[in-house]
Amino acid sequence: MDMMTPAFLTQLGSMLKDTQWRVRMAAVEFIGHASVKFGKECYNKHFETIFMSYITNSAAAVRKEGIT
Repeated sequence: MDMMTPAFLTQLGSMLKDTQWRVRMAAVEFIGHASVKFGKECYNKHFETIFMSYITNSAAAVRKEGIT
C-alpha cells in the first residue's frame, strides 16, 4: 500500500495513455493483479477511475485484457 503515492498513480494513468498498446496492456494487467492482492477497497480508492479507461482503448487486446 505504500506504493500508492499520487506520483505512482499519475504515472500509472500516463501508462494507460501511452502510444504503445503493449504498455497500456501492461498497466491494465498490473491494476488487475494489484487489485486482487490489495482488495476491493484499494481498487475502489486508487484504481477504479484510471482502470475504466480501458473501455475506450483503441487496441482490442487492451480492451480484452480489461474484461478478463
